[in-house]
Amino acid sequence: MLGAIMEGCISANPAPDIAQTASLANDRNGLDDKLEDLWAKPWQDQAAGWNGSAPLGIDAAVQVALRNDPALRRNLAQVAGARANLSQISLPLNPVINMAFGAAIDGMVGAPLFVQMIQQLTWFWTLSDRIDEGGALLGASIFEAAHRVVTTAARVRITFSRAMCMERLIELNAAYVQTTAKTQQKIERLSQWG
Repeated sequence: MLGAIMEGCISANPAPDIAQTASLANDRNGLDDKLEDLWAKPWQDQAAGWNGSAPLGIDAAVQVALRNDPALRRNLAQVAGARANLSQISLPLNPVINMAFGAAIDGMVGAPLFVQMIQQLTWFWTLSDRIDEGGALLGASIFEAAHRVVTTAARVRITFSRAMCMERLIELNAAYVQTTAKTQQKIERLSQWG
């Protein structure tokens, strides 16, 4: 029976869950690069994405945000933690040897052994419920991380578009001022000529 329990243990490796998070968000973030590749690099590594001196494009801005967002990194760590908790839940209890010396004072000779059996039966009875709960928490953390990816990408795109729009508006205002100044000069010359 112990062999059957040990074979049914759930893996603590979070890589499939991180891959599932990435697959949920890959089609919704607007990037050609895969999220697994972005997340595989440490956040301190600035070699990919944007070097800080080149002009920043919208895709590079989204890439940098998705690689370096500390809240997203926290969400991914929560996915790994939920996987570890699910793995721990599925493990059997540590073996316990319970010995009692002396006379039973409650009138039941086998009380210590009986209490130990109840603990083991409770573990078996609640195992599937605890695994279901751990699986639900893992699924929720995966969806939360994927949601964070999509909202971060959308927020960066909106902010970048606003910044580009404002930059273009400033250029148009500068052109308007120059055109107005030239028009004013021409009107003044025409008025001087009569």
